[in-house]
Amino acid sequence: MLFPTLPFRYPDAVPEGLAEEDRRRAGRKWRNHRLDVLVLHTHILAKADVFVTSDAGFYKPGRRERLAALGAPVILAPDDALAYLDAAPV
Repeated sequence: MLFPTLPFRYPDAVPEGLAEEDRRRAGRKWRNHRLDVLVLHTHILAKADVFVTSDAGFYKPGRRERLAALGAPVILAPDDALAYLDAAPV
């Protein structure tokens, strides 16, 4: 859903044969994507109201609709989340 082409396993995403800097870069990217998935999964399981992120990957065309169907209907950038909360009834 979020990263359909990302290998599930670290060794598949960061092969031994890569140069050290490429391994570091690939490892950082893999870890970041895995953590994005885990954080969103936790948000959905907790049935939280608003998922707040500055990660542009969550705002790609068509992605919000698919994530809403999974249980994350409101995904906002930090500034938008503040405005959303300010407008919420007390």
